[in-house]
Amino acid sequence: MIFELTDKEDFKRKNMVSWETNSSFILKTDFNHEFRSFLEKKLAEIVNTEKEAGLLLDVGCGSGWLTEIVPESVEYMGIDNCVSFVSSLNHKESNHFFELDIELNHKSEKLQTYASNIVICCMSLLEMPYLENVFENLSMVTKKNGLLLIIGLNPFVELLRILGHDKKNEYIFNKYRDAKNPLCISKKIQIESEESSSDYYRILYSFEDYFTEAKKRGFILEEYKEDINMKNRDISQPMYEFFMFRKL
Repeated sequence: MIFELTDKEDFKRKNMVSWETNSSFILKTDFNHEFRSFLEKKLAEIVNTEKEAGLLLDVGCGSGWLTEIVPESVEYMGIDNCVSFVSSLNHKESNHFFELDIELNHKSEKLQTYASNIVICCMSLLEMPYLENVFENLSMVTKKNGLLLIIGLNPFVELLRILGHDKKNEYIFNKYRDAKNPLCISKKIQIESEESSSDYYRILYSFEDYFTEAKKRGFILEEYKEDINMKNRDISQPMYEFFMFRKL
């Protein structure tokens, strides 16, 4: 389903219910992230070139899969607003995972406890309707001269994947172009032959959405890559985008 983001609180409530409902499905299923290899190489490159890269914060850590590719020299912390994810991960792993909703207002002292040299939002911003609040908090948890890495979706390709190339769907693209609010999608999570019990929700944020909010808070864009899974992607798969901002 495609709809316009007009009620942020309703969107957030539905998504939080969805992740609590589907958390066990996500944790037990070996989800193959097509951009995993790209991100693993990028993190190794950052550690080799940055003077300070010892602390990493995974925002919206989900199943905690990022721990598998973080270089050993880097100290990892993961935050998520899904209680089931955090409690399950801390039961299996060391206590590197914390319950924190990055969309809410927090005291600066609390956010400073998570301040890191590398902050990663890997497909997590797509689920957050209060983007201004998120970037305000991201600026607090990113150390000076630190890096903010974002992996998101190309919104136009995502619409094509859902709607197909039929010309009768042209009005949807016009709606995306003219909409005062971002378009959103809701659908089941499908991993191989298994499917989630309820829909999850994503917001089709654009390059401009991320760039504008980051710039307001003293970040500069150092690197942008489109279609980071290009070698293996076919028309039925998402097109992932990579952003690397530096905090001045």
